[in-house]
Amino acid sequence: MKTPTNTPSKRSTRITRLPKEERLVPHRFFSTGGAIPSSIAFLLLALIIINLLNFFINLLTYGSNARLSRKDPPSLVQMANGELVSVAPLGSKERTPEVIKRFTQETMTGLFNWTGYLPLESDNSPTPDPGIEVKVERDTHRITTETWMTSFRLSESDNFREEFTQKIATLTPDDVFSQRIKVILVIRELTEPVKLGEGKYEVGMVANLLTFDRRDNTGKGIPFNKSIILEVIEPPILRHQADELEQIIYHQRKAGLEITTIKPLERPNL
Repeated sequence: MKTPTNTPSKRSTRITRLPKEERLVPHRFFSTGGAIPSSIAFLLLALIIINLLNFFINLLTYGSNARLSRKDPPSLVQMANGELVSVAPLGSKERTPEVIKRFTQETMTGLFNWTGYLPLESDNSPTPDPGIEVKVERDTHRITTETWMTSFRLSESDNFREEFTQKIATLTPDDVFSQRIKVILVIRELTEPVKLGEGKYEVGMVANLLTFDRRDNTGKGIPFNKSIILEVIEPPILRHQADELEQIIYHQRKAGLEITTIKPLERPNL
């Protein structure tokens, strides 16, 4: 009888092989649903990111358009030469500081520039100014044509325009009309307009009044510092068949301003 030999038993190893169709499993998209190939998964992810970017860009664009829609559209005015100019909305009793200062400068230089020649309207050569006669009590004086035209920028209230024109007439030398003397207003500074009330402004002017003699062109100057008060008015309407006087008055008052007071400037250093 053979004694059984004790040989170690071999551990049986069982290898389970998966079916061929389950060996290569494509990447799953978010681990749910059916399997999706990697290339399609990345493509879908890229599309989602692009759509999100487009959404935020459209959201920003909508916000910008909404802000623009709430703004008042700019007002445009077409000039006589066809040019379009953007204007800001203002109340009927308001004027911008630029308009007030320009009106003040043009008015004061028009009143106190006495050259002895008519205002040039074209490229024609200067024409001697015969002047405009003004009665002052029992005497007759003359003012320059430009002073007379510019005087329509002064208020008619309390005879201000008439009385101020008479004062200028007494100051205007007769030699101005023979071109022996020339008087020029040199403005050094115009202060920013101060609003005194509805449609009422004050401007300070620091200037010198220079007198030139034909025999001495160095000129002699005197201080001419004034406080000027202006009021807003309704601009005139020019009718189709307006005569020359109507056209002059319209041109001088079309800015919708008039000067009501010209007095010495108390603090010329401002």
